[in-house]
Amino acid sequence: MTWYEAIRENTGEHFLDSGGTYGRHWQHPPVAEDAPAVVWNPRYWDSGATIETAHFLDATMEIDEAMQDLFEHWAGRDENRELSWFEAGMQFCEDVLRLKELARDNVYNGENDLSQVYLWAVYGHDTGEDWVYRSDVTVIIHVHTGCDVRGGYGRPIFCRSKGEYAVPVDLCAEWYVVDSHEDVSENITERWQCGYSSYPFGQVRDAIERVFPWTHRASDQSMIVKLKGGPVCRIAPAFRDCQ
Repeated sequence: MTWYEAIRENTGEHFLDSGGTYGRHWQHPPVAEDAPAVVWNPRYWDSGATIETAHFLDATMEIDEAMQDLFEHWAGRDENRELSWFEAGMQFCEDVLRLKELARDNVYNGENDLSQVYLWAVYGHDTGEDWVYRSDVTVIIHVHTGCDVRGGYGRPIFCRSKGEYAVPVDLCAEWYVVDSHEDVSENITERWQCGYSSYPFGQVRDAIERVFPWTHRASDQSMIVKLKGGPVCRIAPAFRDCQ
């Protein structure tokens, strides 16, 4: 299993997933590994950028292939086949790995620029430490591959963080000036980072006076904009791949 396979896993037609005939993520074409990691559509520029979830998870989370294989074998047993993916992931962690759930959430509940949301859960031994900074925990991720966020989630993917946090915490694109003939205030660009705002594009949008959509460049998804009371510059989105 890879993240590129996980985002297109066929989860069928869940009764809470009212996506219609062709509205589910698993019905979309595959995402190529060389596709842009972040896309800023010049037609809908004021909606911000979109981070491709497969690229994001591939950059931030490493799949534990040995544990994934162990889970797949366990889930394939007759006595476990009737479990939902949520039930299977939880039961496997608790009964087989003897781990305790330390935290669980859906990234849908917070600001994010992801193309597909996912549910995550952190499992480990209860040592009393803050789970956020622990490297000895196991994370399971269920990618949403349906249409309606209430249903249509894939199998648990067993993984570990590549960064300093147990799970990625910065789920929005950050923004950078990639070219300008005039100096751009650091006070402005600092506000375009995840460390300053939970939704950096809100800061970007407030700083823009005018956008020139025809200047959109596919290579880095950048566009030329005029900042309020400031210079004309080319800006582009990106995401933090080491958190």
